[in-house]
Parts: sequence; structure tokens; C-alpha cells
Amino acid sequence: MNLRYPSFLLLAIGLLLNTVPMVGQDLNYTHYTVESGLLLPSNEVYGIVFDQNNVLWATTDRGIWRYDGYTPTQFTVSEGLKENTNFRIFCDASNRIWVSSINNYVSQIIGDSVRVHPMSQFIHQAGSAGLFIQQIALDRDSTIHLSYNRPGMLSCKPGEKPVQVNIHKINHPNASVAIHYQPDCFYWDMINIPDTCQGSEPKIEVDNGWIYITCGILDIKKNFHKELCPIGENEFLFSFSKRLFHVKDGLITAELIFSKDITALYVSKRGCFWVGFEGGGVKRFMKGNLKTMPQEFLRDETITGIAEDLEGNYWFTSANNGIFEAVTLDITLFENPTTNLKDNVITAMTSDGENIYLGTQTGILLKGTELPNLLYYFKPIKLPVVDGAVRKLYYTPDNHLILLNGCLQEIDTAGRPRGIRSINYYPFDYLRKRNGEWLASFTQVIRVVKGDRIIKEWDKNALKIAFPTETTFTKALTRIRTMLLDSQDREWMGSESSGLFSVKNSASYAWVVKDSLFGKRTHDIAEAGGNIWVSIADYGLAVIRPDSSFIRITEKDGLSSDIIDVLYAESDEVVWAGTNNGLNRITLKKGSQKPDKIDYYTMREGLPSNRIYQIIKHKGDIWVSTTHGVIRMKPGFTNPPENLPNLIVGPLLINGKSVEISDTVRLKPSGNNLVFKYRAISYRKPAIVRYRYKLEGVDKDYIITNNLE
Repeated sequence: MNLRYPSFLLLAIGLLLNTVPMVGQDLNYTHYTVESGLLLPSNEVYGIVFDQNNVLWATTDRGIWRYDGYTPTQFTVSEGLKENTNFRIFCDASNRIWVSSINNYVSQIIGDSVRVHPMSQFIHQAGSAGLFIQQIALDRDSTIHLSYNRPGMLSCKPGEKPVQVNIHKINHPNASVAIHYQPDCFYWDMINIPDTCQGSEPKIEVDNGWIYITCGILDIKKNFHKELCPIGENEFLFSFSKRLFHVKDGLITAELIFSKDITALYVSKRGCFWVGFEGGGVKRFMKGNLKTMPQEFLRDETITGIAEDLEGNYWFTSANNGIFEAVTLDITLFENPTTNLKDNVITAMTSDGENIYLGTQTGILLKGTELPNLLYYFKPIKLPVVDGAVRKLYYTPDNHLILLNGCLQEIDTAGRPRGIRSINYYPFDYLRKRNGEWLASFTQVIRVVKGDRIIKEWDKNALKIAFPTETTFTKALTRIRTMLLDSQDREWMGSESSGLFSVKNSASYAWVVKDSLFGKRTHDIAEAGGNIWVSIADYGLAVIRPDSSFIRITEKDGLSSDIIDVLYAESDEVVWAGTNNGLNRITLKKGSQKPDKIDYYTMREGLPSNRIYQIIKHKGDIWVSTTHGVIRMKPGFTNPPENLPNLIVGPLLINGKSVEISDTVRLKPSGNNLVFKYRAISYRKPAIVRYRYKLEGVDKDYIITNNLE
């Protein structure tokens, strides 16, 4: 079978510079391919299903793939399949896996055993060239119903040969398709090739347990792909070639016609409608409303299957690009798909309330404007001076941007020089005062600017005059890397070699006097609820109270890393910390002597990278810049997974022999070597899942481990 599909492209949002032709935005995926090291037998994947234990099964042109988050397993003709190329895959109420092959052979997989169905040869012979099984339904009396891409439906009672069923065609000769629907068993049959009724309004009738839809569909290929996804007792989605119908209580409540064939349907636990296309990616209709503008993902992919596992991860199979897993839908990744990976290192961000501005390690400045349906259009801003990475960005009350790269630049949002225009020294940080003045720190000096001119300079000589008794502050002037103006009008300054200082009016205070910890290199400073949060190089966080007491927060308290580069205060009680090992969301309530809660998020939870450069809030969402693009996190991102991983216990090994675990296991006197196997079915880096067990009568306390036996 010769399949030709377009290759994968990210969603193009806008033209950028010659070296950055587009900005892609999509979910952040784990990509399973032949080359990914998980033994996916082929990048041509035709279907996906999760069994009752949350184990993934997928059909390919090189056999069946099973994956439980730990060990991939391949089933081929060597294990008993009739053919290696299998298209459709289903799981029945008894947790048996059913698959149909390229020549319409039907097989079952029960545990590790493959069984070609006894009627498979007859089903194969009843087919014809170009006829492919699209649905296998098992009725309550064990009758198998087979639906195809062309007219003709087969039913097979246990022990009997398949027969073509025609009773549903009586009295409805003009219908396009007949659907027998129950939430746990549904199948269909085409009655007529529907090309002849183009332009006619779709019509639906219900008669004797069958639902009849009459519609006009022009399909040059005569393939007539059909999908059905149940929603409830009398509600389902049905697709017919390029048409999608939402049917409820025997009525068509909504209909859409697309430009490409529909190849997959799914209704999520949240009630969203997912539609996959041939060469058109995936569309997501929020809250089950086909009349809203959909979100688009994996644009230009041919999507062959959509599924959601018990943890809430979403999976998409593609016709020529393997399998995509999205751990969360609440993260959108924006990246530059260029050959220069540094274009994706977003080192700085700021927001003017309506637009977001991104600076890259390659010196590019981008302005992002929101479009309908949560998309963004990014365009470049031409800088007056391109001088290395855009390290920091600030938006001023004058509607200007302060940009720090190899020099300091003040520009408007179109890139034109404004205000001070530029200061051609290497800058470290910027601080805005309430009187309109602002400070910028450089090597050995802090310059004070108002309007379009420098009005003051703090160099060593000036500091000796201003602070004659504070010699440490003079030494700190070498590199003031971070600054903050707090709610009490104190200026906080963190230096590279002399630690933390606070300045108000003409008084300065070196916090190393309080504790030697504050004499170490300061990475970032933030204020939340009157507390001053300080990131101290390699030593986690210090939180300074209004009474000058402080508490420490480190990895021992639950941080993912003590190396914290950036801080963002979300509220008086919540502060985000960006580290070299992901994000930390820290809750510290008023008066608490230790964090009330620390949640951390890494690549396991859907981040594209664990290295964090900056965190800001824009239009109610948290935006995080990383080494692999910038992500927008919706508020739902902080919610825990909907379900804990599914635990499977067994088999039990007695003297090395496998025995299935049951309520009662009788052991011989010699059966004294017992090994219990278990695993939690998780696809979010299962290697870090921890278990605890206790053998009653033997173990006093629970044993905590990440071993699987």
C-alpha cells in the first residue's frame, strides 16, 4: 500500500527575519518515532487505543505496538498475527484487543497471546479490493458487526459464517448511511453512494433502532471515510468524508463541512470535540460546540487516531510521523523552527498589557499580538543596535522599551530610538523610581536617567561621599546584577561579589552583617506581601520579613533545585522560581515559618526545557521563557493530574515460575522464593514514580522504592 502524506510543519504565524521565517505555536509534545529509542516499529501509525489497565496499543504497517510507559512490545506475524499491516484497533468489555489487517483479517490479542479469529478467513473472503474495515462492534450476544468504507455490512454470530445484513435498507433506499447506535456498541452501513444529492439539506430519520442520514458528499476518491464517537445515551459525533454531524436525540444539532477528509474523532472527558484530518492536523472545539472557532494543533499532519489516557495525557497518531503525546493542554509552545537552535532560546520578555515582547539569544526582538482563538502573530522589531543576546526587557510608563544587550537601548514599540536612545556600556539591570527617574547598573557605575539625559552617576568616588562608612557597597558596585524598588521605596541591589544591599534616602545596609549567606552572589530579587525574596547563588532562597528576620527555602523543603535564576511574584502568597531544573510555585502564607506548599514543574509535566530564563504574567496567563521557546501556561496548568497512575500487581513468581495473583494462592512447602511484580502505568517519566509496600508480619514499616518488584 503506497501512502503519501505531507511532512510535519509547525503552524506558521508570521514572517520574521530572513533567518527566522516563522514562529510556530502548538502544544509541547513527546514525540515517539522509530528513531526515538522506544522501538516504535514504524512511523506509519494507523490507530490507537488504551485498554482497561491504561496500556497503550497502536497499529502500524510493521505490527502492533504495546507500551506501558516502561517497556515497548511488538506483535507481528511471528507472534501469530495474520498480517503485519493492521489499520483499526478496538478494546472490548473483556479487555481483549481487536485489530483488522490490510486484507480484512481479524485478530485478537489477550494478554501476550495473539489469536486469529475463527471467522477471519470468511471475513477476508467476503471483502473485495478497496474494501477496508472501519468498525468492529461486539454485540451483547457476542455477534460481531463489521462496518466498511464502502456499502455492505457483515454480521457474524458465534460459530456461524459472516452474512451480509440488508434489513436496515428496507424502506430507506435513498439514505446515505444507516447507523445503529448504543453507547457501548455502534456500527453503520452505507446505503447509497451520496454524490448525486449535492447541495441538498442533510436529513435525518429514526426508524426501528436505526438512524438514517441523507446528505450529499462529493468524494473523487470514493473512499468515504467514516468515524463515530459516542458522547452519551442518545448523542454522538459522526463524520462522513469531509462532513461532521453532531447528532442528539435523533436530530442533527450541528453540521460542519471541512476542506479535508475527517480521519479521527474524539470527545474528551471535559466535553471538548476533537477532529483529526488527512493532511490537516487536529481541531479542538471547546465545550462541545461546533459553532465556535476551534483551536488547531499539529497542523498539516495526517491524524489517524486521538486518545486520552487515565492521567489526562493526550495522544495523536499520524500516518507518517509516529505518535505525539501532550502531557497538558494548558501549555502552548511558541518557537522558531529554524536551523539555528539559539533562535529558540528566549532570554527576555515583557508585556505592555496588550502585546508581549520576546528577546532571543541571537539578538532578535519580537512583538506578539493576540489573534482570535488564543493564537499570536509575531513580527520582528528592527533594533537600532544589534549587539548580542537580548538579555533583559522592560516596558516603561512612557510606552517605551528598555532593552539590555551589549548596550542599553531605549526605543518605542516600533524600534525607533527614544528618550536616552542608548548608553554604550555593558548593562546589568534597570530599575524605575516613582519620581520618573530610573537607574541602570553597569560595570563600576550606576547611572541615573531622567527624560533623555543622565542626571547622576554613582561611581566609587560618589559612593564614598554618599556612604562614607559603607565600604562594602563600594566594592559591590563592580557588578550590580539585579535591582528592585519595594513598596517602602527601598532600593534593593544584588551584586556578584558582595551580596545583597538595601538603600533608602542616604542610608545603605549590607545584609551580610545579618548573615554571611547574604554576602554571596545574588541572582534575583522580588517582593510579595511585604516580604523580600532573594535568590542566592547555589543556596536557594532567603525570604526577608518586614521585621528583618528571614527564613530559608532550599531543596530540603521541596525545591527542584537550589540554583534559582529568576523570581516572579504572582500574589502576596505565591512566588514562582525559575531554576536549572524547572519551575517552582511556592506558597508562603503570612506568618508561616516554612513554605505551605511547593509545586514544581519540569519536562515531566510538559515543559519544553528545564532551563528557565524569565517568568511574567500577560493577559492572565503565566509566560515562561526557556532554552526551547517560550510557553504560555493557562491557569489550569497548576491543577494536578485527574487520576493517579493505574497500579497493576502481578505476576507472582514462585521459585521463578509465573503465577497469576488471585485472592488465594496455595504454596507448597518448597515454594518459599516469592517475587511480586508491580508497576504504575504512567507516561509522565515513570522512572521517577515511587512505591511503598509492607509485608505484614515481616516488615515493621513501609519500604519506599522505585524498583518494580
